Amino acid sequence: MKKKTTVEDKLHQDEVLNYKYTTGFNSRFHYLEVPADTYVGSRVLEQNTIIFIMSGSCSFSYDHYINRIFSAGEMLFIPKSAIVTGVVLDETKILYLSFDMPHSALDRQYMQQQWSIARDIVYDFTPLKINFLIDIFVSSLVRLIHSGGDCPELHDIKQREIFILLRKFYTREQFSEFFCPIIGISFNFKNFVLENYINCYNLKELVERSNMCPNVFMRKFKKEFGVSAYQWILKQKCHKIIHKASHPEATVKEIMNDVGIESYSHFNKVCKRYFNLTPTQLINHCQGDIFLKQEALE
Repeated sequence: MKKKTTVEDKLHQDEVLNYKYTTGFNSRFHYLEVPADTYVGSRVLEQNTIIFIMSGSCSFSYDHYINRIFSAGEMLFIPKSAIVTGVVLDETKILYLSFDMPHSALDRQYMQQQWSIARDIVYDFTPLKINFLIDIFVSSLVRLIHSGGDCPELHDIKQREIFILLRKFYTREQFSEFFCPIIGISFNFKNFVLENYINCYNLKELVERSNMCPNVFMRKFKKEFGVSAYQWILKQKCHKIIHKASHPEATVKEIMNDVGIESYSHFNKVCKRYFNLTPTQLINHCQGDIFLKQEALE
């Protein structure tokens, strides 16, 4: 008798065929107590990250979302390959989850089903309020970790649990806005792009890594992201320029090196075309924006 194909089987087959370049990282929760005025240096996230702020406040920047302030009782999501910096404003306690993708095929399916909502969202790195049940989850997990229960099995079970809580006790709109950067028509394809594009020298290399013919890749990309692969990658480069320009003491040469532009004249054309500013004006604008925001906090 032929075995009936389940949702788990179908999604697993899809992953075997299409998701060939996973990082292989395991999900893991981390608990930190961070002193005030701690600076989080620029880094590229290797995994998707959910941050639960238990107390205090901090400022995070990723890509072109600069100096967003988050406080106790909020959780935020930052996707893999995002370029992140941060400053802890007050003594802060946080729990964060690093994960490559949800373990459960049902969770991945639910995320994929939210595409009809996510595609119309104007994403703005907005946090979610930690509700009563998430608060209990976070507090009890920290106690478990401190009590010697820190083991791979615990992290796997708790990753599954947090996704159940997010699915069941937040609206589809809230869930979709929170995870908007990784929700797509094909979860595996979008995850592949986010995981690999930042380490590829150019678009051709990204296509080669996908193991797809160029025409199929380009059609799939346009359907998934709504723009051509070239336009999307250029947009990510512009986001990176803004992020790097916002760093204190950033220089034009450092930004050019970071984004892989060798010619100043080419960099100047990029800045004028996409920001209507010269490279030096862009740095002054971004750092002036930071100064104004910091001044408002005093």
